[in-house]
Amino acid sequence: MQDASSVELAPSTLPVLDIRPLARLLMVVLGYIPLLHCVLVGACIAAPVVGWWPLWTLCFAPAALLLLPPLMARLASGRGEGTFEIGSAVYFRWWFCAQWQVVFNRLPFIEETIRLVPGLYSTWLRLWGARLGALIYWSPGCVVLDRQLVEIGGQTVLGAGARLHPHLIARGSDGVTRLVLAPIRIGEGALIGGLSVLTAGNEIGAGEMTPATKALPPFSIWRNGKRVRGTNG
Repeated sequence: MQDASSVELAPSTLPVLDIRPLARLLMVVLGYIPLLHCVLVGACIAAPVVGWWPLWTLCFAPAALLLLPPLMARLASGRGEGTFEIGSAVYFRWWFCAQWQVVFNRLPFIEETIRLVPGLYSTWLRLWGARLGALIYWSPGCVVLDRQLVEIGGQTVLGAGARLHPHLIARGSDGVTRLVLAPIRIGEGALIGGLSVLTAGNEIGAGEMTPATKALPPFSIWRNGKRVRGTNG
């Protein structure tokens, strides 16, 4: 396994995702998880309404919607940091966990509703494995992926539309495409600019303010109001 920070984009004549047929089939099968998740939640609502289950079992619906996904992700993933071959066991654990987040990515109003209650969204992210301090403010439109790889200090503000993406698919200098997983770390009291994108391995210092609309390259460190290191220079 290569060190994650050594992965660089490079031209190649190989397919971007050179996956064996059985592995590709497994990806497709796991891709049905979001649909099955929705069917399960719908069944938990419909069964009590039509009289098949007692009405009190309606409480199973929010549990299936909000608690089952982080439970499944926590059981499967761990924190799995590093660079991994496409089609490897770690890759499929990551893909499995990613599918449990799809419903919330496709239907962002669910997370926006959770954010109406101060502190509830951060509590929910902790169920996924995120390491979060107190009094974090999530502005409208924030998007968080790979939640087990997010670490945010207390009293941090994430601007409207800020995105946290702790993974990337990158082609190395050998022409082979790999999955890179690296935590995003944001220090206490920082402010992340609106519509900005933080990527794998980004580190934002305590009390720093990142500019709006800026996408930081992987493994960048933001200190003293500027980017001081990154894989792209």
